[in-house]
Amino acid sequence: MTYRPGPGGANVPGKPRVLRPYVGGVGACRQKCDEVAANGYPGFTLRALAS
Repeated sequence: MTYRPGPGGANVPGKPRVLRPYVGGVGACRQKCDEVAANGYPGFTLRALAS
């Protein structure tokens, strides 16, 4: 399965597409994104795409 950013469920066949906004606010969201990036994206496996 390939992850495609966008509305939730868009990349899962048969799953309804829903918007799941982050309700913590833009500042809190940015802070969390920066924290995750600074820690090397724990829980994610990053690899280069074949070109």
